[in-house]
Amino acid sequence: MSGAAAISSFPAKAVLGTAGSHRARLKVAVKEWGRSDVLKLSYALDLFQNLLDTDPKPPIYSFNTILIGISRMKQFPAAISLFNSMNRASGICPNSHTFGILVDCCCRMRSVDLGFGIFAAMLKRGCGPNTVVFTSLIRGLCYEHRIHDAVALFDEMPLMGCPPNVVTFTTLIKGISSSGSGKSAIVLDLLRRMSEIGGACKPDVVAYTAVIDALCKDGDLEKASERFQEMEALGIHPNVFTYSAIIDAYCKGGSLKKAVSLFEEMVVKGVSPNIVTCNTVIDALCRHGAVEKAAELFDVMKLAGFPPDVVTFNSIVYALCKEELAVEAHKFLDFMSENGVEPDAVTYTAIMDGYARIGKTDDALNVFDLMVSKGKKPDAVTYCILINLYLKAEKTDLALRIFDDLPKKGFEHTATICNVVLTELYRVGRVADAKRTHEKMVAAGVTPDIETYHAIIRGLCKNHCVDEAMDIFQVMQSQNFKVEVKTFNFMMDGLYKAGKYKLVRDLFDGLPAKGLSPDAFTYTILMNSLISDGLLHEFEELYQSMERSKCVLDSTMLNTIVQSLLKKGDIRKSIDFLNRMEKQKFSLEEPTVSLLNSLLNENENFQEHLKSLADFPQHNANFRDEVSINSLIECFKTYLLQDEASRD
Repeated sequence: MSGAAAISSFPAKAVLGTAGSHRARLKVAVKEWGRSDVLKLSYALDLFQNLLDTDPKPPIYSFNTILIGISRMKQFPAAISLFNSMNRASGICPNSHTFGILVDCCCRMRSVDLGFGIFAAMLKRGCGPNTVVFTSLIRGLCYEHRIHDAVALFDEMPLMGCPPNVVTFTTLIKGISSSGSGKSAIVLDLLRRMSEIGGACKPDVVAYTAVIDALCKDGDLEKASERFQEMEALGIHPNVFTYSAIIDAYCKGGSLKKAVSLFEEMVVKGVSPNIVTCNTVIDALCRHGAVEKAAELFDVMKLAGFPPDVVTFNSIVYALCKEELAVEAHKFLDFMSENGVEPDAVTYTAIMDGYARIGKTDDALNVFDLMVSKGKKPDAVTYCILINLYLKAEKTDLALRIFDDLPKKGFEHTATICNVVLTELYRVGRVADAKRTHEKMVAAGVTPDIETYHAIIRGLCKNHCVDEAMDIFQVMQSQNFKVEVKTFNFMMDGLYKAGKYKLVRDLFDGLPAKGLSPDAFTYTILMNSLISDGLLHEFEELYQSMERSKCVLDSTMLNTIVQSLLKKGDIRKSIDFLNRMEKQKFSLEEPTVSLLNSLLNENENFQEHLKSLADFPQHNANFRDEVSINSLIECFKTYLLQDEASRD
C-alpha cells in the first residue's frame, strides 16, 4: 500500500498521535492526502480540524491543500464551511490563493454572487486580485448566463492590474458560445484580440477549439473551417475535441462526405478519435441510410480499441428499423450482450417501432414484454408506440386504458401522444371516443398543435362530418393559429369528397391572404373539384396556371385526374392525360384501370378489338401487366375517339 493510501485509510488523529513533531507530521499527512487519488471527505474534515487545533498554526498552504482537495471532490459547501471555520480561528491569514479557491467553489456551485462576496472580503483583507480569481468569476457569470456582466468584468480586468490571459479569453468564449446563436462576430473579435496581444494571451489549441465550437454551434461552418486551417498554419495541432466540433457540425448540417473525410484525416494524422466522435459519425451515417459504411466504422472502432457503447448500437438498430429490417435489428440484442453492452429502453423502443413499421404487431408487443422483463422502464416514446400498436390492432379499449393511465406512470399527456390516439380513433370510426380524447386533452392543459388540428380535420372528414371539420378549421382561423397549406389541403379534400365544390374553390382563393402558395396536392384537389362540377374550361386554365408555377403532379395525382375525367365522360381530355402519364412513365393505378375496363366492357366493338390483340389476355379480369395496360390504353384511345367522332 502506498504512503498516501495508508494515511487516507486511518483517522487523522491515529496517524498523528505517534512520536515526533506533531506539526511536522501533520504537514506530511496533508501533503500525502493532497497527492492521493482516493480522497475521503471524512478524513479531510478530521485533518482540517487537526490543523485548526495545532499551535502554532501550520502554514496557510496546508489549509489550501485540503480546500483544493475538497473542491476536487465537488464538495463545495464543505469547502466554504471550512473556510468560515478558518476565519473564526486566530492565527490564520488566508492568502490570495485561499480566496481564489473559495471563489472558484462558489462559481462552480452556481452561486457567483457569493463568490463576489468572498472577492470583496479578499480585497478588504488587502489581498490583491489576480487573473485566476477574475477568470473564476467570469466562468461563474457565464454559468448563470449573465454574459453581459461577464463581458463587463472582463473589460475591467486591465483597469485593476490583472490583464486577462488565454484561459480567461477561452472561458469567456465558451460562455458566449453557450448563451445562444448569433455570437460569431463577438467570438472572432476575441480571437483577434488574443492574437494581437500575444504573450500570455496567444491562442492555444484550447482557445481555437472553443472558437471553432462556437462558430459551429452558430451554424457558421465556413468560418469554422477557416479557423481550423488557420490554427494548422500557425503550427497549432488540432486535438480530438477540435475535430469533433467540426465533424459534429458537418453531420448535423447534412455534409456527411465532409464529416467522414475529416474523420479519416484525423486518424491519418494520428489523432485518436474518442467514443463520442465515433458515435457522431456512425449516427450520421445511419440516419442518411449508409448503414454498411456505419458497420465498417463500427468494426474499425473495435479494432482500434474503442468498444462500442449503447449509443453506438442504438444508432445502428435505429437505422436498420428505419430500413424496415426490424428482424435484423432484433438480432442486435444478443450481439450487444455478447459485447458486454446492455440494451436500454431506447434500444427496445427502436425495435418495437421497427416491427410496427412493417405491420408485425405481435413481434413489437413481444419486444415490449421482453423490455419490461429485463427491468427497463418504458419512456413516453415507448408508450406512444405501444398505444399506436394496440389502436392499429383494433384493441382500442386497451389502448385508451394505457393512454388514460399515463399520468399515473409519471408521463403527461403530450400533444404528440394525443395526436396518435386521435388519428387512430378517427381511422377506425370511433368518432365519439376521439372527441372525448380531445376534450380530455384540453382539460388537462395540453395545447393542441398543428398536427392535432390536422388529425381532427382529416378524421372528421373521413367520417362524413365535414361541417364539424369546417367549424374546427374556422376556429383555427379565428384564433390566429398559423395554418399551413397542408391544413387547407385536408379541408379542401374533405369538402371535395363531400361534393361541396364551391367551398373548395373559396378555400383555394383564400390561400394568398394567409401568405400561402398552393402545392401540387392543392391543385389536384381543385382540378378534380372543377371536373366534377362540370367546369372543364376552368380546369384547363388552372392546369396551365399550375404548370407555370412549376408544380409537378405525381403518378397518383394524374391518376385521380384521369379518373375524374372518365367519370365525367370527357374522353378527349382523358386521353390527353393518359398520354402525359405515358410520357412520364407513370403506371395506371387500379381504380383507373377498373374505370377503363368498365367503359370498354360496355361496348361490344371494344371487346372485339381487344380479342384481336395477340398480346392482350382473352379474359377481361386482369389488366395489370404493362403490355396489357398499354394495349388497353391504345384500344381506349382508338375506339373512344371513333365513338366521339360518330356522335359529332
